Amino acid sequence: MESKSAKSFFLEQTEKLIEYLLKELPNDVNIKMFNEKYYLIKKTNSAMIINAFIKFVLPQKDKIFNRDEDYFMNGGGQEKLKQDKYKDKYQYSLDLKENWKNLSEEQKEIIWKYFKILIILAEKHVKHLIESSVGK
Repeated sequence: MESKSAKSFFLEQTEKLIEYLLKELPNDVNIKMFNEKYYLIKKTNSAMIINAFIKFVLPQKDKIFNRDEDYFMNGGGQEKLKQDKYKDKYQYSLDLKENWKNLSEEQKEIIWKYFKILIILAEKHVKHLIESSVGK
């Protein structure tokens, strides 16, 4: 899978996750704001979305693959994101901290699956970038 395809599929899956969260948590202002910011950024610089995921979420891969609920209960890496020099660009990050404890096991399972898919796609994107830069 080429990086462009991985990136496109990554964006598609991110949108599906957002749609799911909006449906399941319709009163969550953070998710609504994240949705608006996501589409704004996607129109202007879609690479920023996957790059932010690679920088702030991918390092947490083990927690996500092991379904460590502390990942979401502790803000899902939001603390590092908020300290980053580009924090203004990520002002409305996806933070499930407030909702995580109230989600059903089925809802949590679906969210874990989305994050796992996003990690796999982000890794494929990174692999392609590396291979492209060394001339394969």
